[in-house]
Amino acid sequence: MRIHFSDKVNQLDEMIDPYRERNGIYYHVREDAPEEIKQAEKEWKRLSAEEYNKAMGFIT
Repeated sequence: MRIHFSDKVNQLDEMIDPYRERNGIYYHVREDAPEEIKQAEKEWKRLSAEEYNKAMGFIT
């Protein structure tokens, strides 16, 4: 199943992408990223999880 995220989630993803760093199979924002990017990542995680759960039927 493919999930289509909202424009907001996609915009946040594009904003934080240049600051991502891989750690094994996981990604995180670099420590030296601006505070704005760190906050954007938190919002991205929250919104993307919410939209994923809704799409999968975990939230009605």
